[in-house]
Amino acid sequence: MSGGCADSKYRTVDGSCNNLHNPTWGKAQTCLQRLLPPDYADGISVPRVSKSGKPLPPPRVISLYIHRHMDRPAPDFTHLLMAFGQFVDHDITLTPITGGPQMIQCCPHDNATHPQCYPVLLPQDDPFFSKYGQDCLNFVRSAPCPLCTLGPRQQMDQLTAFIDASTVYGNQENETEALRSFRDGKLIVTKVPHTGDLLPQTDDAKNDQCSVPQRNLFCFRAGDVRVNQHPALTSLHTIWMRQHNRIAAGLKSVNPHWDDETLFWETRRIIGAQFQMVVFGEYLPVVLGSHYMDFYSLWVLESGFTQYNSKMEPTMINEFSTAAYRYGHSLIDGLFSEIQEHSGHISGIMLRNYFFFPFELYDGQLDPLMKGLTLQPAQKFDPYLVPDVRNFLYRRRGNATGLDLAAFNIQRGRDHGLQGYTSYVQYCFGVEIKTFEDLDRFMTSERRKRLQDIYQSVHDIDLFTGGTAESHVPDGIVGPTFACIIGIQYYHLKFGDRYYFEHHGETGSLSLEQLDSIKKTTFSKIICENTHIHEIQRHVFRFPSSG
Repeated sequence: MSGGCADSKYRTVDGSCNNLHNPTWGKAQTCLQRLLPPDYADGISVPRVSKSGKPLPPPRVISLYIHRHMDRPAPDFTHLLMAFGQFVDHDITLTPITGGPQMIQCCPHDNATHPQCYPVLLPQDDPFFSKYGQDCLNFVRSAPCPLCTLGPRQQMDQLTAFIDASTVYGNQENETEALRSFRDGKLIVTKVPHTGDLLPQTDDAKNDQCSVPQRNLFCFRAGDVRVNQHPALTSLHTIWMRQHNRIAAGLKSVNPHWDDETLFWETRRIIGAQFQMVVFGEYLPVVLGSHYMDFYSLWVLESGFTQYNSKMEPTMINEFSTAAYRYGHSLIDGLFSEIQEHSGHISGIMLRNYFFFPFELYDGQLDPLMKGLTLQPAQKFDPYLVPDVRNFLYRRRGNATGLDLAAFNIQRGRDHGLQGYTSYVQYCFGVEIKTFEDLDRFMTSERRKRLQDIYQSVHDIDLFTGGTAESHVPDGIVGPTFACIIGIQYYHLKFGDRYYFEHHGETGSLSLEQLDSIKKTTFSKIICENTHIHEIQRHVFRFPSSG
């Protein structure tokens, strides 16, 4: 025992006691950490202003001018990379807003008197929202982390920082218990003829803001509350739940004497390792490219073990969750292909019609959607976001409009006190940016000029907007500043996680034989074994032709 921690073979559900000397490191419901001190106008909590002291340009105006849509399909990575990136994000970050899910209403903005209201104001001539008489998008500030000291506002993470498949199991013990069947180590499923097992149904259909009980339409529940956001995300949750139950059944057949408890925790341990293998072995190299994988020692080793570092703090970094890891919003295509394997028939769904609408999974949507994700290109990494998330984000069927994800990312960065983009260029590369022209080594002059048109000072540029304007790194997807921030975060998540699957000499470490078996995991194999898809490329994040 150390600091009240048992040194267990299994991770705790809430991430506590991963570090035996600092039991709260990486634990759910703890404060974020920062790369750079916050920039608040009053030094404490008021969102930053321009270097001139004037207000910064409004987020929707930046969104319309910089983040407007251009259709640019990526030649070398699939739409599944985007969806899987979101699934990983939902494993490690969820920043609670003030007042919880019972949303404070901040629009119309003339009655937004709540101190945590920070609505996104829309220009009067907005080309989209003005048609519907809207002048405001509801936006509530993130809840401050309850620090016992006076000082600048900091935000928190409701989830464990670790890549631990908490999307499957939850981040608190009561969440895990609500997902377990307590039979043979398995998770609860919804049995549907001809489609394979689906996730358990919601236990609060009246209030889950998703189900339509009067039409007998029920949403799902899983380890993360955002499971129903769109059908591709729900499908990934479903596949990993099926993988858990498949592995549990396999373990039971080899170890018939094991009870439910042993089967469950052993299966969770294997799933956690397989998930990390896919993240570090297949996903990250495509995102970061070889230089950043080398620099941050993120490659999965061909053979042998890695070493845990108990001085490494794995906590989520504010700049990562609030800006850099939102790079994937640029990769979203508004159309999700659905490909019927046996007939080759191709159709598609528009994302704007499928927010919180997972009901076609009951009719067998999962397989054609997964097949489509592996054969459809994502959009390129660039400043441009599709209208489905810039005008229709989270739109419910029957509503004309939704929200603007680009504007929200910018507003959230300011809410969280992130410094301007140029501070992070200097932090990462030691390069001092003095003029807009200095940005030309990081982005095209065309993009730099657009930033110049809208921001008074180069130091005013928001991190999300500047980061997505950069040209991508060689053989990676993101630009150098986001590669730096993402690299730092994953370095901490690898070496600061006592249960990381390649580490040796820890209570939870795998044997060499187990490790070699885990290293054979590919996401393509997991998809094939848990769906009726028979043909799929080996590297599902890349096109069959591009290696």
